[in-house]
Amino acid sequence: IVFPYFSPVTGRRVTARLRRDNPEIEDGKEKDKYISAYGDGRHLYFPPGSAAKLKQPNIPIALVESEKASLALTAWAERRRMSLLPLAMGGCWGWRGRIGKAENARGERVDETGPLRDLSCCDKRKVYVLLDANVETNPKVQQAQAALVAALRKRECEVFLCILPILDGVNGPDDFIAVCGDQAMAEVFACAHDDVDRPAEYADDALALKFTEMHGNDLRYTAAWGRWSAWDGRVWRPDSTYYVFDLARKVCRAESSGCQNGRLAPRIASAVTVSAVEKLARANRRHAATVDQWAADPWLLNTPGGVIDLRTGEL
Repeated sequence: IVFPYFSPVTGRRVTARLRRDNPEIEDGKEKDKYISAYGDGRHLYFPPGSAAKLKQPNIPIALVESEKASLALTAWAERRRMSLLPLAMGGCWGWRGRIGKAENARGERVDETGPLRDLSCCDKRKVYVLLDANVETNPKVQQAQAALVAALRKRECEVFLCILPILDGVNGPDDFIAVCGDQAMAEVFACAHDDVDRPAEYADDALALKFTEMHGNDLRYTAAWGRWSAWDGRVWRPDSTYYVFDLARKVCRAESSGCQNGRLAPRIASAVTVSAVEKLARANRRHAATVDQWAADPWLLNTPGGVIDLRTGEL
């Protein structure tokens, strides 16, 4: 797929990006999945209709990573009758690039890098930063997000972070809309927050620790099987009904009801936060289990009625 980039000012094509279906694999990762013509400078991707929206300073901008995400959010906003201008950066660091030439300490002419000139379209606007779901787990993406937020604040933007839940089959906003639907994406935007306005006690990690304090003895997560198991007093039963997710929701609801900040309380109980708490709890050592642990003693037999000691026959 080729994504043509057009200037919202002149209407002319300034570059294009090709998304390759079958890029080479190097060290287990796709290499050069996206490519552009040699010598082309970086630009933000403006979807059709951007020029008219840019003339209205009250329309917020959403910065996303891929062109597909920009187009999917544009269609989503139209279906929701929501005024929004989703722009793609071409990756979490795509808002920076070569912006000119400068002299280094030795008097040599070198490339000068910095925020793209296209980023000026965000000046003094409300801006949503919506990166792919791996921003929750990848420190390099988190670093890019923090740098982007800082750059936008220098431009006097009102910045809000949107967080995608970590779900199977979901990478970017386009995947999320396809898997979870329009209403779920609306909730992601409704829970958008300033990255400095969330107290540490209500951070996802803090809520996950509270979850473990309550359920550390009776819940286990086996990563090799991708499932939770719950102790019912007799046996460990696989969770096939989202029981653990419901427990995480109850923890978040309880914390939300005790929060005195009316703007923050709904975010604590949101599906995004609940999902994050459940995902973080999986890695807690009190919950983490291996396949070998479930068959540690060959003389113990797990049955629906309880555990039988084969040496004594006792239940």
